[in-house]
Amino acid sequence: MWPRGAFEKMTGFTSTYAGRSFCSTCGGRVPSIRDDEVEVMIGALDEVPSDLTPEYELWTVRRESWLSPLPSATQFEKDAEAPGNEAEVEPPEPAS
Repeated sequence: MWPRGAFEKMTGFTSTYAGRSFCSTCGGRVPSIRDDEVEVMIGALDEVPSDLTPEYELWTVRRESWLSPLPSATQFEKDAEAPGNEAEVEPPEPAS
């Protein structure tokens, strides 16, 4: 997720279905633009930035059992703004 102000307008033809944006030509996922933030799918980037530190995780209820929570990130079971998900889950303490 990026602040909306940090995002440059994309070009091309896009469509949105069920809140997910995609390229109308090839069907590839493209950023989903909201009022205050833009969701960029990491798999849509040619080069993944390695200097980012995640601040939160969404949809932890779907996390694979073999993946560990990010220790410095706030955890949300579903979308951060979803009704009934106002209570965020604090990240677990790192194993010693």
